[in-house]
Formats: sequence, C-alpha cells, structure tokens
Amino acid sequence: MLQFLKTHAGAAATMVLLIQSGVYYSASRTEVIPSTPPWSNFATQINDWRATEDFPMDDRTRDQLQPDDYLIRNYASNRSAVGLFIGYLKTQRRGFAPHSPEACLPGAGWQSVSSEVIRIPFAGGTFPANQYLVSKADTELVVIYWYLQGSRPFTSQLAVQFYTMPELLLHGRTDTGLVRVITSVQKKDLAAAKQTATQFAKEIYPLIVDYIP
Repeated sequence: MLQFLKTHAGAAATMVLLIQSGVYYSASRTEVIPSTPPWSNFATQINDWRATEDFPMDDRTRDQLQPDDYLIRNYASNRSAVGLFIGYLKTQRRGFAPHSPEACLPGAGWQSVSSEVIRIPFAGGTFPANQYLVSKADTELVVIYWYLQGSRPFTSQLAVQFYTMPELLLHGRTDTGLVRVITSVQKKDLAAAKQTATQFAKEIYPLIVDYIP
C-alpha cells in the first residue's frame, strides 16, 4: 500500500511539473517580480523575542538553493532561543525551488523521529505548517516549517507548484520561499520545545505575510 501511494504521488508530482513547465515557458504575459524589502531588514524585536545574531549562507548551500534573498538569524527571549531561516526566490522560472528540511537535515546527519502537519493559531485565524522532530546523538530539535507561494502558506512543495500556475496566469507571479523555525529540546521537555517553536511561528507569521507585497 505504501509503495502504491509513493508511486502515485511521484506520478502526480511529475505530471504537475510537466504542466507547470509548459505554463511557465508558454505564458505570454510578462512576469511580475515583487519588490520585497531585503530580508535582513526583517523585524529584530518581536514581542519578547530579540535578534541575537545573523549568519551568512555558506557557498555550498547558496549554490544548491540559489535564493534571491535569505535570512538566517537567531532570536532569544528570557527563557528560550530559536533559529529562523527564510529562503526567498522572486521567480521559479530559473528552475530553482526551496528544499524540504526533511531532505536536507537527514543529509546533514540528523535522524528523522516524527513528522506531522499542524495548524498554528494566530490573530487572523490559523495557518498550516509542518512539525518535524529530528535527533543526533543526545540532541533533539523541533522544526516548524512551511512553504510560501507569494505570501500564502503551504505544507508541501507539490501544492506550491500547483498553485503557482494560476498565480502566474492571473497575477504574473511565481515567487516562492521557505520559512523554517528550529529550537532544541532542553532537559528532555519535548512539549516545551514544541510550544516554543509554534509560539515563535505564530508571532512571525503575520509579519511575513505583511512583508511580501
């Protein structure tokens, strides 16, 4: 059964990619490139959270992801710390797209423990995100991430690719991105780590939506 689902999911993804490619390169309208502010200007104080350090992207990762802009930043509050990554592409017509943390982290030696889709409440309702738990030696991480199609949140790359087609035809845009929040599990308190990551995601989500024109 699992093999059946994987096979059909792969076939569906291939079909979407083929249709998407046809739309990308046959669409006659000029693509609209959004004027998004530099992500380095993203809020450094978010309620009780304050930015503590920004990091450059290493050359190998940059070559793989090819982002038009990005942010790698640590935030801390009185009791917790999180890492924020935002990778943003203004267009998908160059053939690049965000990489799933569920592919990248195992490639860096982290072991997958669990993965599920959750909904995170915020002032305007809820939004979908992936909650991913990984471990390496004695360290566990809680990872919350979601994809962007414009400013709309999605939990799968396939959904982003599917909704990019009408967005291109109707509005001339194919911009996309990935938002990832990471925090470590302290004193084996997984529930507290999940709460920290989801609370931070809840607080940054409306700021990210407003940041993308």
